[in-house]
Amino acid sequence: MARLTEEQWSELKAHYATGKYSNRDLGEMYNVSHVAIQKRAKSEEWIKAELETVDKLIRARSDYNAEIAKLPLVTKTDAGNFAMAIDVLAEFEAKSNARMELVEDRAMVLLPVSENPVHVKAIMDTLVKHREARLGKQPDTAIQINNNIDQKPMGLSEFYGSNPKPGS
Repeated sequence: MARLTEEQWSELKAHYATGKYSNRDLGEMYNVSHVAIQKRAKSEEWIKAELETVDKLIRARSDYNAEIAKLPLVTKTDAGNFAMAIDVLAEFEAKSNARMELVEDRAMVLLPVSENPVHVKAIMDTLVKHREARLGKQPDTAIQINNNIDQKPMGLSEFYGSNPKPGS
């Protein structure tokens, strides 16, 4: 039996967590005893995912790979870079959703204790904006900012008016 590195144990733990492999199967894959796996899993409190969840993830990954195969990418490197970009976007969206949930949770805690109607309206507006953001609606402020883009830039004389420049 081989002595595994921490990286190998980490890979083994990932396979274990899928719930698709028995300790004996993992032992054969990694050339380590099933008892060693059982002891480590118990001491580190490894958890197996629900099989239904794992099956959903497998189907999603399969669908994802099928969609990437349809894209007009030139090389495997292009496909790999595209997949990496999608992973980055998915991670950003997950973090963004987690942050929105925190704001929503905080707003829901403040709502019952707010006595001022202005505060209640501000909390409700925050919740509405977060819901819209989750649904993909762009905030109105971005449109307002873009609508002002045609204005002529202000020159120094207009900025300072008749007052002399500071330091002159």
